[in-house]
Amino acid sequence: MADANRKWLETPRSDEATLLDALKAYSSDCQILINSEHPALAADHERWLKKKCGDWKIKIDDVVAALENKEMRFDDALKATTKIVETLINKLKTGPTAVDLRQAA
Repeated sequence: MADANRKWLETPRSDEATLLDALKAYSSDCQILINSEHPALAADHERWLKKKCGDWKIKIDDVVAALENKEMRFDDALKATTKIVETLINKLKTGPTAVDLRQAA
């Protein structure tokens, strides 16, 4: 998952319309992940992953809304998105802590 997100992040988006389309697809993919079962994961890890994906989805949706409402410029949205996805990548690579797993319960 981290590698797929790195590829997503490295895909150039040169204008607002392209970024909006990519963010909406990203949000939709997050929702699919949240709604899906993940039998390869232990139950506590699955809860953590779904919670984190929900948190990241909200942040992505906030950027979409800000762009659509002209409350954020393209450059700022691109920076915000990069920060969100980089945080996601780092968290996926390190995995949850024991505290993270308790909080997701």
